[in-house]
Amino acid sequence: MLKILLVDDSEVDLLLMEGLLKQSIGFEMIWAENGRQALNRIQEWKVDLVVTDLQMPEMDGLELVQRVRQAHPQLPVILTTAVGSEDIAAEALNQGAAGYVPKSQLSKLLVPTVRNALSHLDKQRNYNDLLKRARVAQFKFTLENNPAHFRPLIDFCEKIMSGMGKLDRIERLRTAVAIEHALHNALYRGNLEISSEYQVGLDAPKLDANVENIIRERLETDPYKDRKIHVSVTLKKKFISIRIRDDGPGFDSSQAGDRSLNGAGARGMILMRSFMDDVTYNRRGNEVVLQRRWRSSKSKRRTRKEKSTEKSGEPKLLGKLNCSQTGKEVELTVDKFMLGREKGCHLVIPFQSIAENHCLLIFDDGYWYAKDMSDQEQGTLINGEPIDYDKIRSGDQLTVGSYDYQIEY
Repeated sequence: MLKILLVDDSEVDLLLMEGLLKQSIGFEMIWAENGRQALNRIQEWKVDLVVTDLQMPEMDGLELVQRVRQAHPQLPVILTTAVGSEDIAAEALNQGAAGYVPKSQLSKLLVPTVRNALSHLDKQRNYNDLLKRARVAQFKFTLENNPAHFRPLIDFCEKIMSGMGKLDRIERLRTAVAIEHALHNALYRGNLEISSEYQVGLDAPKLDANVENIIRERLETDPYKDRKIHVSVTLKKKFISIRIRDDGPGFDSSQAGDRSLNGAGARGMILMRSFMDDVTYNRRGNEVVLQRRWRSSKSKRRTRKEKSTEKSGEPKLLGKLNCSQTGKEVELTVDKFMLGREKGCHLVIPFQSIAENHCLLIFDDGYWYAKDMSDQEQGTLINGEPIDYDKIRSGDQLTVGSYDYQIEY
């Protein structure tokens, strides 16, 4: 029988979670009141999955996620979060948690989230020997507006990742969850244009009757019914990339980085950005590219801070960004650097002609790449040419608005 460890300092919440999960056949519940007690329970009972609160005495959920990730890398941990714990939840996801459920939605999301995690982990694959020898592969799919097609595609991606032996099963689970959310977004938010005021897809196991009627109607009427979801899966020696494009009108992708855990669809965005190394959208907002770099099963997923820090603790210099007009020089010490008008950007350009999130610079394999994030006719340019996602070589001129930049490697 599957064993699930519930960790919370509130007996009321423990009883609530146990009651919800006992409605599902085959789960044995074990309790712990804090992180330290939870680690002992894991050793004693050899549990299959952990559901933990974030805010607890002695050892909180964030530290528990870190300790479990180090000592039991195959054991998935799902978080439950209360209002005000958004930043801690995001960091815990980056540290290796397999998912999260807001406490306000426990009754609706806990059981399907647990079932989904266990279903991913139970699948065993038989193509390991062949896939470990794979170097480059690409697969393209065109899917109808039917979520029943998503599971075979996700299983296919899991099969390849498992066979190549590049990620442990928790990292494969996290990647699969990100793909699943992206596919549901493409269907409901993209092709069917379901308003963000409604919860659909993985955030709504049971649809509101009004939403069901809207979906049913749009699946049978123009222009929605003939729209498709286009998926491209690319595997290389260093990463897996999943490109998902819908035929809908798109959305304002500058809002995709909002880290709020509130609102329909926000949970999927948080999970995708936490579980994947790169999540980028095209200008129109109807295509997302998820990229996951390979790591061995023994490697530890690093935080953003750790990625840009040497062993000595000092920031690693990845290059310098020089502005031709102002002469200003900015040191690049993080592997993702945003230029734009928004206050949260690394380099703020205070002109209305600049989009809020105009250009994203990404450092990968020794080079900087520029990703245009604006929706303007003249977005980001390299050597005078419009770009989508392009490498910046030594001597190239990067144009953002009316400013020209060069990167000194």
